[in-house]
Amino acid sequence: MPGADLKVGHRTMDSGSNMAEQKIKFPVFDYQGLPLLFALLIIVGLYEISADLTFGIIAIFLGAFPMCIFLFHRKYIIRIDSSDYIIFGQEFTENFDIKNRKIPISDLSITAHKSSGTDSEGNSYTNYWLKIKENNQTIIKTHDYDIEDFDSAPNFIKRFAPNWKESLKSTLPELFEIEHIISYNQKLMSIDPEFNPIKTDEKPVENIFQAEIVDGRLHGYTTDLDDAGRLEAYVEYCLGLGIKDHKAREYARANPESTIGKTDHKKSPTIYGMVFDEDGTTRVETKKKVYRVEYKSWKNLPSNYPSNTEGDWWEEK
Repeated sequence: MPGADLKVGHRTMDSGSNMAEQKIKFPVFDYQGLPLLFALLIIVGLYEISADLTFGIIAIFLGAFPMCIFLFHRKYIIRIDSSDYIIFGQEFTENFDIKNRKIPISDLSITAHKSSGTDSEGNSYTNYWLKIKENNQTIIKTHDYDIEDFDSAPNFIKRFAPNWKESLKSTLPELFEIEHIISYNQKLMSIDPEFNPIKTDEKPVENIFQAEIVDGRLHGYTTDLDDAGRLEAYVEYCLGLGIKDHKAREYARANPESTIGKTDHKKSPTIYGMVFDEDGTTRVETKKKVYRVEYKSWKNLPSNYPSNTEGDWWEEK
């Protein structure tokens, strides 16, 4: 398991300070199954050293040297208290710091993506990746693991499971907030000499329902049917599943995304802006398109959605 020594630490910086340090370590390279080869070389070397000293020493060295790099060479992120910057660096064990530098959090972003393919035996696979970028330049790339991936694993595996995203959400929650994501994207847009944005009123508009913001992108569903037609299509679909007539309409309202063939799932590109109209409609703007979400069409309201229990919804708290 690459980078299984995920570490989130909290410690006092010095005897006269109460500043808490949060540290996350990442693998420098994606070794895949190479550590098994390193271990095999070490075992072969130990087995052969009595018969052939030179061969044994060479095999042990070829296994031990890269194994040490795999075990101890790490990139890391440190955040002190709620500072507006991180310390990004590399180390070889806790006692030997190779290099480090400060990076403002405003220059950071996090992206998740997947790559799919087929192996030599014809089996399909999907890899999920997590990238941390500084002004659109990747500084960390690693496999993206979810806590649920290890639900059935033994306890000793769970202890070392590298759940990068959960640790980053704790240490750098800003990177997952839509306000930070929009601000970061707008900054990149302003400094990119090749960026030629289409005017907002010239972009095509698409209506989205069952909408939610996930990792800085809009997820939801689209259809050509109006609300009444959509509901009837859902009811018909639910009846086809064998749901009783008196429960079909209730079930359909709760599970509109389940109507295969009547809706298309959408995942937007990077979001550059969100505008909240007084009628409750949200316009989510990307580079080439605007997605329109009515108030009732949100599955989960975004964190930056204006609201006020004492007044109209658009009056911000």
